Amino acid sequence: MVNNLLNKDINFSIWVIPIDKILGALANAIWYSMLISYLLYNIIILISPLEMQLSFLRLSSDFTRESSINILSDQILILSQFFNFLIDAVQLEFGMFNGTNRFIMVSNAFKNTLLFLFSGLLCSLIMSMILLFLRQFKIIKNTLIQFLCNISLLHIVIIFIFFDLYLINFTNSDFPFFWKILFCSLIVSLGSGMLVDYYNLIKEEFDNIMSKDYVQFAKDSGFNKYRFASKELIFNLISISISRIPLVFSGLVIIEYNMRDDGLEGISTFIFNRLDVGDDMSMFVAVFISIIFFSLIYFLSEKIKESLIQK
Repeated sequence: MVNNLLNKDINFSIWVIPIDKILGALANAIWYSMLISYLLYNIIILISPLEMQLSFLRLSSDFTRESSINILSDQILILSQFFNFLIDAVQLEFGMFNGTNRFIMVSNAFKNTLLFLFSGLLCSLIMSMILLFLRQFKIIKNTLIQFLCNISLLHIVIIFIFFDLYLINFTNSDFPFFWKILFCSLIVSLGSGMLVDYYNLIKEEFDNIMSKDYVQFAKDSGFNKYRFASKELIFNLISISISRIPLVFSGLVIIEYNMRDDGLEGISTFIFNRLDVGDDMSMFVAVFISIIFFSLIYFLSEKIKESLIQK
């Protein structure tokens, strides 16, 4: 009886939110993040001189060392310090740099990156729905919609440079802050195939999902067909979003760099600045948090996909 219980999948959800899938994705994200982070941890130690190695490992000033730390022979020391880092990470305690809490610096930078990322996703979704409504007009479908979808295949960097050179000067302090954010969101939504993906999702995937047997059965039985199709619709939206995030994230480098004077330094700009000032620990913390975040959304998408396929 115990074996049968252990072999059964634990499946519990709140409305359309699969709690078990979220917990499974979180566990996988943490496991893989630890492996990737530990590899990066060793790489930083390998390429750093002795003084920076000791600072990065957060060893006390009375720790004497004549030669550089070797990632092979000193693996026990490295592993113990990494374990101490993880303990501090659970408590969100990453130490100070020049009198400023590292976690506050990293969280502010990461918050700005998420602002550009999710505002771009939202803008792309809204634009796609508008284009879906306008596609009933043939002349608009063959001109404006086709043009915007083709533009969307360009990388964010190319579109940003075009905007910056011919439409708006993002470094102009007199230009309203709100409009800078709006234009940046528009650039993110247009670039790297984001718009065309969302448009095709709504145009093709929506019709495909709503025509499935279980949705039609729910409709014929008097139930709300959108409620029955909600999980699959949400997954498809998440899947498209996640597939574009790596390209969008790489394109945000130039946007965040140009917006740094407006207090919108993103995580990529923060990492480059940490390299310039020799603060390897802050750089590692930023990468560590980014790895956990992107690993989580990836595994969450995979878990939801498995759930839908099983049905």
